[in-house]
Amino acid sequence: MDAINAFLEPILSAIPNILGTILLLLVAWIIAVIIRKLTFKGLEAIRADQRFISWGVAQDEADARGLLKTIAKTAYFLVFVFFLPAILQGLNIGGVMEPITNMFDKFFAFIPNIIGSILILVLAFYFCGFVRDIVQKLLERVNVDGKLAGLLQTDPEEGQTRSKGQQVAKGLSMLVYVLLFIPLLTAALEVLGIESIARPIVNLLNTLLAAIPNILVALVLMVVGALLAKLIGDLVENLLAAANIDRFTKYLNLKADANSLQLSAILGHAVKAVIGIFFLVQALNVLKLDVLTQIGQASLLTCPWCFQP
Repeated sequence: MDAINAFLEPILSAIPNILGTILLLLVAWIIAVIIRKLTFKGLEAIRADQRFISWGVAQDEADARGLLKTIAKTAYFLVFVFFLPAILQGLNIGGVMEPITNMFDKFFAFIPNIIGSILILVLAFYFCGFVRDIVQKLLERVNVDGKLAGLLQTDPEEGQTRSKGQQVAKGLSMLVYVLLFIPLLTAALEVLGIESIARPIVNLLNTLLAAIPNILVALVLMVVGALLAKLIGDLVENLLAAANIDRFTKYLNLKADANSLQLSAILGHAVKAVIGIFFLVQALNVLKLDVLTQIGQASLLTCPWCFQP
């Protein structure tokens, strides 16, 4: 009898733990089913399938709905994963899962950082997009592309669509978007607190932010240089043409038709090139690109009648 009691005692003492584990499994299953249905319905409510198709993640409607089911099933199994340490602890084998339990503890402690980083990125995405759209509409309303084309005296091709005629507005609005998004992205990475990942990226973004003023100055120099090169080049060409210098074109022994290639035009384009290279060298000096700066300076030095920067 003592032997039977010794055999049954551990089994009977384990029954409460087994029943508790079964109950915990039942609760986990109920919660997992609810989470799976809520996840699927929530994704359907926000039309995530259409977004997946527009983003290129899914090819068609059936593929998109399959992706929704996959996400819902992932949420279903994650519930069991979260309950797994408690289930194993109820079976008195929690020591086996101690490393995994520690991992979950660290993960749960890290969840606020993840949520904060995601919130910053979501707000940054919508805020920067909102500002970008406002800037683009304002630039389109003032017709910045048309005014720039007028300054450069370029005629748009006939039949050109409006979307192609607003490239400058789109480019400037996207530049504003990037300038606003980079600091917010840096803040999101710092909230994560993963030094090994965040620090190199944050340093890179900070370096990029520090270089932005130089980039803007270089762009201004390039634009001013292009405008001055065209203005002075056209002036020189017109003055030379008025001085009737084109009568010497025939002495250049050019294969092209003398009527299509005039000496005044050649000299005008040369002046444009010299001024353009000069401003390019200055822009490269601002950007501190020494190799390209030396190449530009060498180009000016090879021209005996060019001024040096």
